[in-house]
Amino acid sequence: MATVAEPVFSAVEAQPVSIPTSARRRIRTVVVDDSETFLQVVCELLELDPLVDVVARADRGGEAIETVMRLKPDVVLMDVHMPYLDGLTLAWFFGRRFPSARVVLMSTDNTPELRAACEDSGAMDFVHKENFRQEFCAVLERVTCEPEEG
Repeated sequence: MATVAEPVFSAVEAQPVSIPTSARRRIRTVVVDDSETFLQVVCELLELDPLVDVVARADRGGEAIETVMRLKPDVVLMDVHMPYLDGLTLAWFFGRRFPSARVVLMSTDNTPELRAACEDSGAMDFVHKENFRQEFCAVLERVTCEPEEG
């Protein structure tokens, strides 16, 4: 049976997003950021989206490793700049240990050099925090339409 794309309203962007019917399962997501305020705001925003299930949040790299090992999420949405274990190092680690978890890095920095470093780390995508709503909507569409690895 052919997969039919049906429009879905995404609360993150408040725009219709075409999601294949077969990909309608909620995306199990872990959010990692050392800023408690940003972590709370992003989680509240994502919880409004019918495509996203925020299964955990973490504010440190070590906690992120434990959480991802335990929950095996579909997506790890993670800040680039964190103390001790930064997002670039964790993206590299997750890509080797948990290749089925798609890592999306985010930062307030938006330089070509940082975007290249994110790509080199093995992250699936990068989201500029100042444009989070718009950019993450596009990431969600890519996540739901790409075949899972592993």
